[in-house]
Amino acid sequence: MPTRTHAARRYDLLALDLDGTVLDRAGRISEANRRAIRRAREHGITVAVCTGRGLAECRHYLEQIGQDDPVVVAGGSILADPVSGRTLHRFPVRRDLVHAATRMLLDRGWPVLLLKDPAGAGYDYLVIHGDERHPLDPVTTGQTVAGLLRSHAAA
Repeated sequence: MPTRTHAARRYDLLALDLDGTVLDRAGRISEANRRAIRRAREHGITVAVCTGRGLAECRHYLEQIGQDDPVVVAGGSILADPVSGRTLHRFPVRRDLVHAATRMLLDRGWPVLLLKDPAGAGYDYLVIHGDERHPLDPVTTGQTVAGLLRSHAAA
């Protein structure tokens, strides 16, 4: 139940990222963050989670904070209902640009990580290894994308 009127509130929306904001370095949600999110809602503030992660990858965190309002996932390309998993809106990149960028990265020896709409594809990420079959797959090896980029930059 909101305890303040709309006119008395300073903010209507609180947009939060997961990594480095809601989640600590160990990937956990602190009790202080849970309490702050709960209090924001109690004061009538809509809490929106906006993350670079895909919906399937972050759904368990959304459940932990009781996220019922739509979420922005996949780096801003998908607006989704966290309860049903339904895509409410998708902001796709033109297919010709995806193909050109993928080819450019593969030609330079980099594997490509494409974020997908799980409602349509059934998965969040597609890793394209190219003809050289790059042995990196951050989804199955547990390596972060940042770690993946650092290891390639050092090579």
